[in-house]
Amino acid sequence: LHSLLVVYLVLYHLLLLYIFLKLSLLLIYQFHILYVVNVEEVVNKSEAFLTKNKNTIVGGIVAVVVVIAAVFCYNNYVKAPRELKASEALFQAEQYFRNGNFEQALNGDSLGAVGFVTVAEEYSGTEAGNLANAYAGMALAQLKKYEEALKYLNDFSGDDAMVAPAALGTMGNCYA
Repeated sequence: LHSLLVVYLVLYHLLLLYIFLKLSLLLIYQFHILYVVNVEEVVNKSEAFLTKNKNTIVGGIVAVVVVIAAVFCYNNYVKAPRELKASEALFQAEQYFRNGNFEQALNGDSLGAVGFVTVAEEYSGTEAGNLANAYAGMALAQLKKYEEALKYLNDFSGDDAMVAPAALGTMGNCYA
């Protein structure tokens, strides 16, 4: 009796496995048919969309290319030369600042060198113009013109390891 029960259970489980496999194959076949139909439908809709909106799509691609070209030209033919001129203008003023000639560092000299104030105004928006704000604020603080120094120091924005802490310390000294 015991062996007959084991055989019955084995046959029962084999029958369940057979039914499960049949249903799985049926579902896979139906999914495949739906998938093929859906792919064809999607391709047809995509072709219709592209045909209908061809001019808009081409116009959008051209607009993106024009914007990329404009940004490239601006960066290489406007911004980079302006940054170079600003850096060159800043050089002599930095020398005066290092030597303790704060008036000349701020306002330039009679030989044509411009000071931090001029660089900060004429080249605002450049890294050198931003740096000129920090130097102008520190030079004005050395000349004990604290209110004016704070104006330039507040216009400076930087996070480098050298100038930003010096500018922040100078701001603290101006408020003290």
